[in-house]
Amino acid sequence: MKQLVFSLAGAVSVILIIMILLSLHSRDIRKAELERSLDSAARQSLNKACITGTDEIGDNDALIDDFISNFLGKMKSDGKDIEIEVKAADIYKGILSAHVTEKYTFPNGKKGTVEAQTTSIVERESRRPTVCMNYYIPWEIARDSGFDYSEGENFLYYVRRASKGYEKIENVKAPEVEDRTFVRWKQLSVDANGGMSCLAVYQ
Repeated sequence: MKQLVFSLAGAVSVILIIMILLSLHSRDIRKAELERSLDSAARQSLNKACITGTDEIGDNDALIDDFISNFLGKMKSDGKDIEIEVKAADIYKGILSAHVTEKYTFPNGKKGTVEAQTTSIVERESRRPTVCMNYYIPWEIARDSGFDYSEGENFLYYVRRASKGYEKIENVKAPEVEDRTFVRWKQLSVDANGGMSCLAVYQ
């Protein structure tokens, strides 16, 4: 009888040890995959923005969008179990830094998390020339939106730095106003360096 008890206890201990080892191994594999995908996505997106100079990534917001899409594609994830914190993204200084946390389930059914972070930097000579993009709204819209406006003067609503030659303005969100509908951004002027000023059109 004692032998049976000892045998059962031994078997349970072996099973527990195996489950612990499997859990640790699973965690190590997930962490390695997370770190590899994160480093690769950050490096590729930053190189695309600062070295290749693609028009798809003309400002910091576009860099962040490209990085997140690139990373989730490498992880083959819909992002539900992954939290991504972009700590720094600047195509003009040539830096992209991010921290990621992934939630997963151990073989024994328990929940766990793994974390990874990365910082990618490109050389100074590869950084792109920039221009200033100014977005104005009519003073009446500024008044109705609660901004500190000056009557009769367009209100400087948003300023963005962008790569020279990058003129995508449709992704800048204009303020919503009751009984007024935003239609489009109207280009007002372009300076000698290629910087642009736009005015929000409402109806």
